[in-house]
Amino acid sequence: MRCKGLGGAALALLGLTAGCVTDLGEQPGGGSAPTGSSGQATGTGGNGSGGGTGGGGPVVDEDGNVISRPFTEPVADPAAIPARAWLLTHEQYARAVRQVLGASVDVSAFALELDNGEYKNHADVGLVRVDLAQDYAETAEEVTAGLTVAALQALSPTGTLDAASADAFIAAMASRAFRRPAASEDVQRFRGLFDVASGGDDATYPFRAVLRGLLTSPYFLYRTEIGARAEEANPAFQLTDHELATFASFSLTGEPPNAELLSAADRGELRDPAQLRTHVDALLASPTAGEQLKRFLTEWLEVDAFEEATKFEETFPGFESVRAAMQAEVDAFLAQSGSVATGSLTALLTSPVPSAGPALDAFYRSDPTAAGTEQRIGLLALGTVLSHLGKPNLTSPTMRGLFVRERILCQHVQLPPDFSPPPLSETQERAQPETTRELYELHASEPVCASCHQLIDPIGFNLEGFDGAGRFRTHENGIALDTAGALVETDVDRPVTGSVELAEALGESRWAAECMARQAYRFYYGRTEPSRGVAPVIEARTAAGAVTELRPLVAALVSSSGFQRVRQ
Repeated sequence: MRCKGLGGAALALLGLTAGCVTDLGEQPGGGSAPTGSSGQATGTGGNGSGGGTGGGGPVVDEDGNVISRPFTEPVADPAAIPARAWLLTHEQYARAVRQVLGASVDVSAFALELDNGEYKNHADVGLVRVDLAQDYAETAEEVTAGLTVAALQALSPTGTLDAASADAFIAAMASRAFRRPAASEDVQRFRGLFDVASGGDDATYPFRAVLRGLLTSPYFLYRTEIGARAEEANPAFQLTDHELATFASFSLTGEPPNAELLSAADRGELRDPAQLRTHVDALLASPTAGEQLKRFLTEWLEVDAFEEATKFEETFPGFESVRAAMQAEVDAFLAQSGSVATGSLTALLTSPVPSAGPALDAFYRSDPTAAGTEQRIGLLALGTVLSHLGKPNLTSPTMRGLFVRERILCQHVQLPPDFSPPPLSETQERAQPETTRELYELHASEPVCASCHQLIDPIGFNLEGFDGAGRFRTHENGIALDTAGALVETDVDRPVTGSVELAEALGESRWAAECMARQAYRFYYGRTEPSRGVAPVIEARTAAGAVTELRPLVAALVSSSGFQRVRQ
């Protein structure tokens, strides 16, 4: 739980508490705060400028004014990325089964996927628990039993299903399942399974048994980044060509590598940066790359589970009836501003949101105080985002401000250990505020909350022109809304009023541009970046240019020269 609320509280409060820890370099689950030239942790900015607070809240001068953090380029970090085995997501598993067998499987009832709260594919949370192992076993049994004899024959290199063709069948199917050439020990192991399953009346059964074994093998269920076996004694190593092929394909398309990419790996081409980039560009031209980019953006915006957003019907009448239209709105917006071909961070932040139809337009203007000429600008005006970042009956300036800090600026905000903020309800019962802003400002007058919320809530106040369901409004409980706020501890510090000014300011931020590269790294690499200066992030940020174009950013990220890994 994070401390709630702050509005126009005196900036001097920021220097009076040990409030929240904020840092651009320190992220959940990995890394520590970078150090500046003075050797001190740099605090929120995390930009290596020195003289920071080491996590004691924002830096203020003697008059209590927040000191701005100008953007500085990260220092290149030569540290190698750790080796790992990376569990397929449920969707990746289904696509991999389809590529191996040509058959579809239903994963909708699989055990719930764990994630780290940022992205679903993170390697540090991918474990095969007992319930998931059972799902894999039952699915392998069902899908292999459902293959016709003709389908099995089509999988056999010889076109036959007899003992003489077993080794060729095993080698071919293991190579396809494991996304690398089958080793002799692979063939021997599964030939043993074949022999045990032989001898019955059904001549196809041992072939089905081999396929079940392949589909439940860790070499199928996991993607590896462990290097060549001959290099196991070396702490530092490079990915094999087949690991590069698997990484590039799953990262860019969510699917196993195709035959062309695997053939390039067989020929040893992918360690050549130019050759790898050629194949990355080819993958990015596929429709599945667009689907994968959309998957990244929806998880980044935290709207991938929008169907779970709950609103009180008496407070926001008609919300359920337009939920599907809100989803269509975000789909259309991402197709317009977040596509592989033309998308950019600037467009995502500042492009007009296209209409999703008269029903949603009417809902957005259904509050009695809605003005008649508003324009929805950028991702912060999407109904899905605004609804997700709210409560069932009202807005949450804290949730909205925190979203901007953490998802758009990569500024992690957390409470000190063992800190328990006073409940927001206590302030509401005691003071009986008339607006949400007043409630949060009164709550933030608690000194223990102030240091966090000078950073968070003024951003959320800019979005108070949208209610908790994303509808336009100009008044709350008969009182004119105040959407004035401020950006502090950024490279674009300024007073800001309303959502449009906020979007325009963030569109100018170099911190936001770098954060997009870091967020993309977290999704496409499935892990938190070791530091701002890791090679793929720097290369991606440079390639993306002034408006942070998405295609060159992703291409540079995945074809980065940072192939080095290290065993820990």
